[in-house]
Amino acid sequence: AVWYEGGLMTVDRGAAVDKDIGEARLVILADEERYEGGPQITEVLPHGSGSTGYNFTVLLPPGRFTAVVNHTKGTDLYLLETPLENGTLEMLRHFHVSGRVYFDRDGDGRRDSNEGMEGVTLRFTGDVVENVTSGPKGRYETFLPYGDDGRYNITVVTPGYEGTPDPRNIRLPVGDEHIEIFPLYTHVTGMAFFDEDLDGVPDAGEEIALEHLEFIPKVEGRNASVRLDGPSYETSLLPGSYVVHAYSTGHAALFPVDVDVASGQTIDINMTPSAHVEGTIYYQNLTGEIRIPSPGEQTTDLTFTRVGESDARIVVPLTISSYEVTVPAGEYRVNVAFEVEEYRTVRKYTVNRKIQFKGDGVHDIELERKEDRSIALKWLDEPARVYPNTTVTYHLKVTNRGNVLSNRVTLSKSSGPKGWKVTFDGNSTRTVELGMNESVVVDVQIALPEDAKAGEDRVRIKAVPEGDEDARETESMVINVTAVYGLRIDIIFPDRGIVAGNMTAIDFVVLNEGNVDDTFELEIPAMPDGFTMRVENSTFQPMTDTTGDGRIDTGVVKAHDVHPIFLNITANESATGLVSIPIKVTSVGSGIVQRARVSVQVTLPDLRVELEAEEDEEGVVYLNATIVNEGIIPVEGVEFHFYMDGLPIGENETIMAGGNPLGNGTIVLPVLGNETLSLKYNVTDPGSHTFSFSARPAAFPDLTTEDNFETVSLEIGAPAEGGKGGEEMLTYQMAAVAVAGAVLLVAYLVYRHRRRW
Repeated sequence: AVWYEGGLMTVDRGAAVDKDIGEARLVILADEERYEGGPQITEVLPHGSGSTGYNFTVLLPPGRFTAVVNHTKGTDLYLLETPLENGTLEMLRHFHVSGRVYFDRDGDGRRDSNEGMEGVTLRFTGDVVENVTSGPKGRYETFLPYGDDGRYNITVVTPGYEGTPDPRNIRLPVGDEHIEIFPLYTHVTGMAFFDEDLDGVPDAGEEIALEHLEFIPKVEGRNASVRLDGPSYETSLLPGSYVVHAYSTGHAALFPVDVDVASGQTIDINMTPSAHVEGTIYYQNLTGEIRIPSPGEQTTDLTFTRVGESDARIVVPLTISSYEVTVPAGEYRVNVAFEVEEYRTVRKYTVNRKIQFKGDGVHDIELERKEDRSIALKWLDEPARVYPNTTVTYHLKVTNRGNVLSNRVTLSKSSGPKGWKVTFDGNSTRTVELGMNESVVVDVQIALPEDAKAGEDRVRIKAVPEGDEDARETESMVINVTAVYGLRIDIIFPDRGIVAGNMTAIDFVVLNEGNVDDTFELEIPAMPDGFTMRVENSTFQPMTDTTGDGRIDTGVVKAHDVHPIFLNITANESATGLVSIPIKVTSVGSGIVQRARVSVQVTLPDLRVELEAEEDEEGVVYLNATIVNEGIIPVEGVEFHFYMDGLPIGENETIMAGGNPLGNGTIVLPVLGNETLSLKYNVTDPGSHTFSFSARPAAFPDLTTEDNFETVSLEIGAPAEGGKGGEEMLTYQMAAVAVAGAVLLVAYLVYRHRRRW
């Protein structure tokens, strides 16, 4: 290491400045952190007069350090280079230079908050060469020594960018930091030519026709004048929008070109001759007369759009239907529209065609009458209240307000509630043919279904002209559906039998035949002694009388829906007789009361049997026994037996029931139900035999009546005769037919009721 013992420190603070800095203290920092005030190496106290310098003693290793002189007149920053031997250390004072690098992206000439450029390297060239790279938001800072005169030149060394075209020079101030805002320019190159034949490409001779270009910024900024030596040009511009003027000796006036300059662009400039054009807008009316529209009839701007350049759109003002404008020569599409009243009808005249502007001239523009098939719809009736399950007729006026002499229009339903039917004189559509300004009134029938819900709804009618789907028109009619309340009690089997000690169920429904949701109150009085009742709703939850006044509960039933209710009635062992139960349902919405009555009879099963026997030539006997439930309670189990001469038969044979094998056992008979059992039995002993059949409820083994037993005598090999004569047998057959008819009727009623559910 090299150590310093008693060197001399001299200070150069700049020209024409007093070098006396008063009492001073020298602080030496590691060079790597000199701009951040990094770790302190040592501190020394200089001693001497301070007029020419300060003596100090310091021990340092070889290297580069920063020395900070703290004195009574301020704080200065210096760069300290340690020499290889003891001696005098000369330190140059450094000044803080900071600023911002920005790129004017929007070309407005202002430094916006989002235009700072990070990562751009600036080079300061003066007493030393210092490169500084901008950080976030384009900010940069550095420390530069004053040197001989404090002058530095600033350049941009990052590829793709450059500073101002003019040299940027700064001189370090004394005692202050310098803030330098540095805008970036972009390098623009390209080719400029005079497109004399308007073909969009440079031809022989066109590329050397221009002499120089003038870039004029649309906002505040510096114009750039570029002389051309051949077809190419090169310049530096701030980003933004420019109007480019080209000048050429001996050529017609050239139309200025708009260009947008971003970073590092190649912009080819195609200059075209200017065309000063003027003319008059006119049209031919329905009778063929030439007319000039008035400015008040104009509905769209007159625009010239250069063909192939959708963004090259020029809006041209009209003066009493005349225009005058200067545009680049070329082919344009002309657009404008007017609405003119003719024969009490507003008609549209427009133009949309191409025009070639090669130079100055007069170009009159003829408007064309646009075929208009527009129509108008108007209801002639006011909205009215309508009941469900009715048909109402409305009157719709259809008018041809277009400019065609014949307009065929098809009417149909566009939208409406589900189930609503819309017809036009009985048909789903109606086509009318209308002349100019002609109207017709069409009858529209709207049929509401039975389940139409109460409230306001809309039916929309559409009218579509033939050949012009876009000219369709729609109109809606408001329909107010009247609220209709209609609760009704429906019971399939109002009368039931019950065996003492058992339970029976009576089911009924509350039907809402109205078109609004309704709430009902259910009232059933308490049951007499010997009977109990449990009322359940549609979810099998109990409905109870909480107040003791007979009001069981309330329920909600939606429009055109049902609310099932189940009455589970139990008779104890001592119950007897007939119980009549009144049911009352009150509509909360309308106050309408519906009443019904059901009854429960304490009874026993009542079965009746019939027996028929036939013999074939081979001595085979066919027995047909019918069991009829004549009681008012269903019989869950019926025991039956076949006998011959008092002995059971059929235990090893197949017994058929309804064409299906049944076998010995029990059957179930509903109220008014019957079942016919068939047995085929081989008799091996010819002669006279007695065949019998018995049936009884399985739950009541002791319940036996004469109707539970039937006997038939048959002479094997002779005509059959039985305990009952032929006339009586016919009577039994007729009775069986009557019972079967009753069963079919009950089955139909059940089927209809379930469908309504």
